[in-house]
Amino acid sequence: MPYKFPGVYVEKKTYVSQPDIDTRCVAGFVGITQKGELNKPVLVRSFDEYKQHFGDLSGPGNLPYAVAGFFQNGGDECMVVRVANLNTVKRSIYEFADGRDIFRMTVKTEGAWGNSIKVSAWRDGEGHFSLSLQRGDEVENLLHMAYSKDDERYFVRYINKNSRFVDAESIGDFKNIEPCIFQNFHDGNDGLHGITAGSFLGHYNSPADYSGLNSFRHFDEVKLLSVPDIDIFGDDYVSVFQIHYEMMYQAEEFRNRFALLDLPPNLTVDEACEWANSLDNAFAACYYPNLSMSMPVSFGGGSKVVPASGAVAGMIAKSDHDKGIYVPPAGQVLKGVTDLARKLTKPEMEMLYENKVNFFKNVRGQGVKVWGCKTLSSDTEWNMINVRRTFSAVCKYLKEETRWAVFENNNQQLQKRLVRYVTAFLLNLWRKGYLHGNTPDEAFYVRCDEETNPPENVELGILSFEVGLAIARPFEFFRVVFSADKNGSNIMTE
Repeated sequence: MPYKFPGVYVEKKTYVSQPDIDTRCVAGFVGITQKGELNKPVLVRSFDEYKQHFGDLSGPGNLPYAVAGFFQNGGDECMVVRVANLNTVKRSIYEFADGRDIFRMTVKTEGAWGNSIKVSAWRDGEGHFSLSLQRGDEVENLLHMAYSKDDERYFVRYINKNSRFVDAESIGDFKNIEPCIFQNFHDGNDGLHGITAGSFLGHYNSPADYSGLNSFRHFDEVKLLSVPDIDIFGDDYVSVFQIHYEMMYQAEEFRNRFALLDLPPNLTVDEACEWANSLDNAFAACYYPNLSMSMPVSFGGGSKVVPASGAVAGMIAKSDHDKGIYVPPAGQVLKGVTDLARKLTKPEMEMLYENKVNFFKNVRGQGVKVWGCKTLSSDTEWNMINVRRTFSAVCKYLKEETRWAVFENNNQQLQKRLVRYVTAFLLNLWRKGYLHGNTPDEAFYVRCDEETNPPENVELGILSFEVGLAIARPFEFFRVVFSADKNGSNIMTE
């Protein structure tokens, strides 16, 4: 538009966003918590939010420290699933009796944490009473409640509507509170006795019926998997193996998911290497040894030796966001980590690295660093975490973002259009550093022509295109073929 004299001019321009990889990295944690609803995945975006749902660092298990380490090391979002032995886990209760009539309060979620709630009660005029519930610094006052069901402050309705701690019920016609002060709830149980690998694995029967690790099958946004409470099984290595295999199986099935495996804490270096060599999988990595973590006051303080997957997951999530999935998640200092659970000699480090075990190194003046980014794959093409995850992210994007072509006529115009679209996406990745090569031709290629779409496939309504990616090394392409038919299904072969 020519500007012929001073003034304000309005121009309409169309901006097309460049196609890009989703760097959102949600970690999925399964384990033991102080409180919270069982087998219900909850998305949390801070450790304060975690504490509201699941309790603080004083609770049982390693999961609180793993989640704290995740956020302390830069993670933004994680999904948490609480598990327990459903046959032994119980809610805390407290009862007032008036002859055969009973007023029962039950803590809202299961666990021994409820046993530390104290109740005080007093009569509050004719036909009314009041309660005070206290746990640590938290106090909840439920005042001037009525015995009569016709009263708007009828105690059962009032408590169930207003209490953060408990639910109430009246058995019979309860009408006489016995005053008390600082009486403890009781019978709460964390459900740790008799807990099995099956408690952690859970099931997936439908989008409305799932539990444990299998809950994450309903949530495609989960990118990392962590089960930091495997030490509860002690020397029962069969149960730990079962959990590790399910984590790897799920990650491989979803393709865009990656499992961070914590090794049993009492393994020697030789045993850790043997363990890693028994797991041949490109969608998982293991870490050794455990870490000594110290939490800041803002997280509640406290220190404990815990598995590393939580802190590592936070580091990976931050690296994905700040640098890109293609950057190797190694060589970075872990925040909140003060030392290793056991010292490693140089020969031990060499042995671990040669046997696909990522380890940690306490660098004087800097801190504890992640040393290694190997997957558990014996295939040298897929033995680096960043290579596997980058390839998975690219495949996921292409699979989802080329579905528009399914119902188009499979002709040269469509094939050229598809090549242009995919080329624009890969060119953007190359410019950002995801792909190696001095030129785009060295970094990738896209083919969609008569060779990838022979007449017999066109007749069947199948559209195929081939992509080659130089993720790990220049001039070495990882090949992937995508096919889509009129039913909208996508078939991916690597």
